[in-house]
Amino acid sequence: MTDYPKDVPESENHNKSDIHNELKDIREALIEAVEKAEERSNSNDGRIHLSERERMIFLEFFTVSHALIESQSIYLLKTELIDHEYYDHEVTEWLTERFPTQKKREEFLHDCEVIGAGLKGEMKKVRQLRNDLVHNYDERQYIETPHQIKDKANAAIRTLERLEGKIENRIQEPDPDI
Repeated sequence: MTDYPKDVPESENHNKSDIHNELKDIREALIEAVEKAEERSNSNDGRIHLSERERMIFLEFFTVSHALIESQSIYLLKTELIDHEYYDHEVTEWLTERFPTQKKREEFLHDCEVIGAGLKGEMKKVRQLRNDLVHNYDERQYIETPHQIKDKANAAIRTLERLEGKIENRIQEPDPDI
């Protein structure tokens, strides 16, 4: 794990606020790390080389943010497809088997008009960046500017917040069958 600028309380049961705060703490650690990398950079090609620690923070942030987006996507699918009295572990397994990739989940949520094209596009950007970082060492080796990383990290947070907003709206809507 990362050395965070602030202490993150450790507990077995994380609520949405804890997870969101942890992700924001990782984002702050990421921004601090890439700014330090820029300060020591002496590259002539405009690219900034990241140290191993900086690469780990970079990878951690986008892996965690993508995992949270996946989790929220599955939850939205569950609330759209399944009556709440049938929610259980088996339903989640069925959904992940039926929609085994995040790309499929995004497409289905969009096709069912649960999310719009803009949110689908934002989710795709986070997913693709995470995939690039995980599967391509060079993608996490160098960055162009700290500003570029800050923008991408903020976009990932906004995407997660928009998904959470969709969930909150679904929770607050009355069930027409009651």
